[in-house]
Amino acid sequence: MAAPSKILFYVQQSVDTLDLAGPIEVFSHCRRIHDDNSTNFYTPTLTSEHTSIVSEGGLPVSPLVPVNDIYPILNTFDILVILGGSSGPILEGNTEPIHLIKAFSELPKADGKERILFSVCTGSLFLGAAGVLDGLTATTHPYYMNTFKRVTSEKGSTKIVGDRFVVNKSGAGGKKGLKVVTAGGVSSGIDAAVWIVGYLLGDEMRGVVETVIQWGNKGEAGLVI
Repeated sequence: MAAPSKILFYVQQSVDTLDLAGPIEVFSHCRRIHDDNSTNFYTPTLTSEHTSIVSEGGLPVSPLVPVNDIYPILNTFDILVILGGSSGPILEGNTEPIHLIKAFSELPKADGKERILFSVCTGSLFLGAAGVLDGLTATTHPYYMNTFKRVTSEKGSTKIVGDRFVVNKSGAGGKKGLKVVTAGGVSSGIDAAVWIVGYLLGDEMRGVVETVIQWGNKGEAGLVI
């Protein structure tokens, strides 16, 4: 039986609503034992530079754990989810979550446990700015491909593709114990989250989640390297 996972979501002002809500919805239906609500797969934590934010769609999100309080306990999280929105100001100012991504990617390999760095939509631009995508294959929202190419070229070499999501091998690019998953625009984050469920909990639980959320893409629309 898979151990429970702690998932950290970084949310910024004007985050895309579905970028956040999609993966949360997927993970919320996961059980380590089917039909046993006491075996929830994950414990979520939402962090930000702000105590509350409003999404691009007008959804207020609060309370949020201050990101400075997260750094001392960052090594306790198994999955870091980076979302799209406000990419211009964040890239120009070199602000969070860029530093959080870099710190998570540099954590020592946990004994026998893999960490997952998962971006949705333009969240991959922040991974690129942090230098995490050097030597990897990645995707982003199709409207931001040119920006993505520019950002990643400044930090090394990244193969950019148009798939709905991309899964790199654990440890690829010299990142020991880290699996990097990038999803394309908005709803692609649901595809990638469904794939993560199957990867961590098996096809049966993935099927359960797909049925509950009535998801038609079946988590098979991405590139798994």
